[in-house]
Amino acid sequence: MKKYLYPEWKTVPLTRISQHHIQRVLDSALVKLKPATVNRIRSCILRMFRLAMEWGFVEKHPGTYIKKLKENNVKQRFISKDEVVMFIQACDAGEGGAGANALKVALLTGMRISEICQSQWKDFAIEDGNATLFLPHTKAGLARTVLINNAALTVLEEQSRRRKRNNPYIFASEVEGKAITRPKKSFSRIKERAGILEHLRIHDLRHSFASILINSGKATLYDVQHLLGHHSPQTTTRYAHIQSSRLRFVSEQLGDFVLPRKLIEKEIRHDQT
Repeated sequence: MKKYLYPEWKTVPLTRISQHHIQRVLDSALVKLKPATVNRIRSCILRMFRLAMEWGFVEKHPGTYIKKLKENNVKQRFISKDEVVMFIQACDAGEGGAGANALKVALLTGMRISEICQSQWKDFAIEDGNATLFLPHTKAGLARTVLINNAALTVLEEQSRRRKRNNPYIFASEVEGKAITRPKKSFSRIKERAGILEHLRIHDLRHSFASILINSGKATLYDVQHLLGHHSPQTTTRYAHIQSSRLRFVSEQLGDFVLPRKLIEKEIRHDQT
């Protein structure tokens, strides 16, 4: 609103904003921004006018026929199990601190970095040896409880030793009473130390959590859906990056079922001779 709409519409009455006004803002934004970002601006505008209609400020919605742009700029980067080890080592090899620990928790739990940064000690609990973190506000606008595994619990225990007096946040900043923000600088330093994660984004840590679980063969899409807090299984499907080694393993199961292994090996030796 402040960055893209106020400069254009600050002095324009709401009832005077037309489809032409909206399209002009979006076209101007598209010169410098990617389609996905322009679509977020569009969503903001559509939501604004839906509320304006509900509250009786306008009689019709000027953005009804504004179409969503095709988003072709989404690139997901999944890190392997070996790269996970390298990433964790790079986190531990540096200055440490709240930023590095927050990034480790993102990789180990699949939580969004914004959820992690805003998490508070009052919402963290351990009952019967099982750790959980309650999130009162998520991207979907609903509360959910995250199951904290032992690896992530180790990081939170380390963070508890850094706990600051009169600061409610688990990942407290140097500013009194405030949480850290998105740890971009820490992330850049960690990638540089790891050496092979140049194109990795912070949100790719969430992708990788889901991908590694699915490729392990020990978790279903249903399991991952609930661990990530998705309400729709279709949303989870895009994280199901299946490695070629996993597909080859699954394919080999048919051969093992139809033909005994010894018979296959005999046929191969016969062809070679």
